[in-house]
Amino acid sequence: METLRTNAMNELRLKEDCVNQLHRLLKQTTFERDEARRHLQHLLHLHRPMNPRPLPEMGGLMQAVADAGPLLKTLFVAGQTVQTPPAVGMRGRKRPAMWGLGPDAKRLLKQRH
Repeated sequence: METLRTNAMNELRLKEDCVNQLHRLLKQTTFERDEARRHLQHLLHLHRPMNPRPLPEMGGLMQAVADAGPLLKTLFVAGQTVQTPPAVGMRGRKRPAMWGLGPDAKRLLKQRH
């Protein structure tokens, strides 16, 4: 009977340790998420254009990122539509500047210039 009680106490301690570790991890990830949110809000505030042009194809978060500035807008759209360039056939030639970007990113770059 004493062995069962000791084993149960040890098992309870292990489970309490696991719960405590999970609680610490949750607190840490919550803190990091809140810090990232504050940082993004600060960046959005700093880089908000004076005359924002609405983009009808974007909504919510995408619109907020697009409002952050042309560079962020280009990177955000390009990140969604990146096309892998072919590995052969270049023979030392320079890559075109827009190679690897999706059609939306190319359109935005052309509008900027």
